[in-house]
This record gives sequence, structure tokens and C-alpha cells, in this order.
Amino acid sequence: MNTLQELWAVEQVQRSRLIEYWMDRGVRFELAQNIHIDIDAKIGEGSFIGTGVHLLGNTEIGEDCFISAFTILENTTVGNGSLIRSHSVIQDSAIGKDTQI
Repeated sequence: MNTLQELWAVEQVQRSRLIEYWMDRGVRFELAQNIHIDIDAKIGEGSFIGTGVHLLGNTEIGEDCFISAFTILENTTVGNGSLIRSHSVIQDSAIGKDTQI
């Protein structure tokens, strides 16, 4: 890669592959092109990831979770069946199962 445009193109391909990987495992995305998922993040089957969500670092989302739009989770564990409402910013935390934030 020699230019910023070439870097951007490679990033888009890798981002698409990562989204496809999680879709194959039962994760639903809203406007997937606007979602950022770090390579170390994990998402449980049946979960929904809203537009503009960032899953950073070692974030782990349980099964059947709903992560609302424009939420940022960094190094955070979310228990099964939990709901994180829009515009939440959560870092270095553990959220229990069936919890609403």
C-alpha cells in the first residue's frame, strides 16, 4: 500500500470479511458498513449490533444481546440477553446477563 486510498480500500475489504464472519455465526447488523469491530472482539449468536457501534479491544458480547446504535464498548464483557441503549460508552467493564444499560 502506497497511498491513503489504497490503505482505505484494504481496510474496507478486511472490515467486510469480519462482518461476514460474524453474520455466518448468527449475528445481525444494522447498516454493517458503519460498524467497527476490532479483530479480538467476540459476538454471541442471536445478537443484534446497531449502526455506528464500535466494539473495541477485547470486548465480548454474549448471546441474544441488543447493542443499540452509536454505542462504544471497549474491553467490556456483556452477558447473555442484555440490552445496551443508544449512545452508551462503556470501558473496562463487566455487564451481567439480562441487564439493561
